[in-house]
Amino acid sequence: MRYFEDFSIGDTEEIPGRTISKDEIISFASEYDPQPFHLDEDAGEASILGGLAASGWHICCALIRMIFENPAEPTAFLGSPGVDEVRWKKPMRPGDTIRATSCVLEARVSKSKPAMGLVKKRCEVFNQDDVLIMTMETWAMIARRPDTQTDGRAA
Repeated sequence: MRYFEDFSIGDTEEIPGRTISKDEIISFASEYDPQPFHLDEDAGEASILGGLAASGWHICCALIRMIFENPAEPTAFLGSPGVDEVRWKKPMRPGDTIRATSCVLEARVSKSKPAMGLVKKRCEVFNQDDVLIMTMETWAMIARRPDTQTDGRAA
């Protein structure tokens, strides 16, 4: 189990990928982001996207799924207080196989809840051609190791 103490600034992790189908793009968009260029190939072609493209929110959700389906090691994850930034750089297309990396930017013990730490990561999502399609900076709340005192020293 990975605890807060196991994360250091600069730590980088490779996140295994998955292939995104046309049906998945349309299904997600139908439910959550029903803009024409996410639902119809002709509308996608006529748009600034130049073809059917997944919702940016779909990319975010796919990233979270990849993180939790393929952990390098289980983490004492407690949730997230939010996302600082998301940037959609290029469209995600039907048939794309995406993968990601994450890098620890900050790590600190919570002032209000010293039994947990806060870890800020920058995630980057790439397609099969290594084209960067999305970046996200997000926070994770991670439990501290049970034998760690509130001042950060081992018991």
